[in-house]
Amino acid sequence: LDTPKLQYVLGTTDKVYRAWAKKSGVPIVEEEVGEDAKIYWLGPKRPEKVILYLHGGGFLLPMFECALPFWKYVQEQLGKKGLNNTGIAILQYTLIPTATIPTQLKQAVLAVQHLLSIGISPQNIQLSGDSAGANLIFQLISHVLHPVDGVPALKLDAPLRGACLISPWVKIDDCHKYQSFKNPYDIIAETTAVRWGQEVLDSGIPDGYTPYIQPLKAPNTWFQDIPKAVDRIYITSGELDLLRDQGIEFKSMLEKHHKDIKYVIQSNGVHDGPLLEFVSSTPHVSQVTVDIVEWFASGF
Repeated sequence: LDTPKLQYVLGTTDKVYRAWAKKSGVPIVEEEVGEDAKIYWLGPKRPEKVILYLHGGGFLLPMFECALPFWKYVQEQLGKKGLNNTGIAILQYTLIPTATIPTQLKQAVLAVQHLLSIGISPQNIQLSGDSAGANLIFQLISHVLHPVDGVPALKLDAPLRGACLISPWVKIDDCHKYQSFKNPYDIIAETTAVRWGQEVLDSGIPDGYTPYIQPLKAPNTWFQDIPKAVDRIYITSGELDLLRDQGIEFKSMLEKHHKDIKYVIQSNGVHDGPLLEFVSSTPHVSQVTVDIVEWFASGF
């Protein structure tokens, strides 16, 4: 299906959240943050410690429903570790072509500003994103280090506590050079990934925005001050993931400037593997998902 048809079939992040909340008996808790963006809270709003989730989908598709039981599981497991006050905040951002880049960055900045405004310290905020959501995290980190004209400034009095990247999409063009991009066993076909990437690149990227939207193409010194923006970084890709090799390259790039980076390859894992475990109502929870929970817990 082409993107307009997929957007029609899949609906919006708002619809996905509401349908799942109704089905799961979870209260609907939402807050407007500006620029048509919203935060949805998983369960009641508990703003002491927060994981802010930015969903994937190539900036073209809404959040997939399986992300919601995944985050509910993470929240429950953190509760079992004594972290009962952890809120999961989910950003609804506007998709391409309804909005052009860097609208999504503006919306992510407004979401973090909102969390700060209700009294949450940057040291109690951890970010997480899969695929394009991981890309958006790095647009935000780049914006902290190199502010974008026309986007609200994000001033932090301490670094954000963590950034968890699941199957990060950090290079959009020239992906054919990566061996993993030709993997026939992933859930996303190479032709689909190329098409989505081209749609993003053709959507009207501002001049000079390449290091933000394609952090693997950033200059060598771009991330030299990254410890000022975020304390800890966790990256995971699947062994069969189309984006595996760019994730490995990105880890190597960041390690030159940051000492607290954990990288995990999920054995036989596909793109977004940890989230996809929760497509089933009786998920088989992988070691990587357990590891992600432990990593968040160690940050709080």
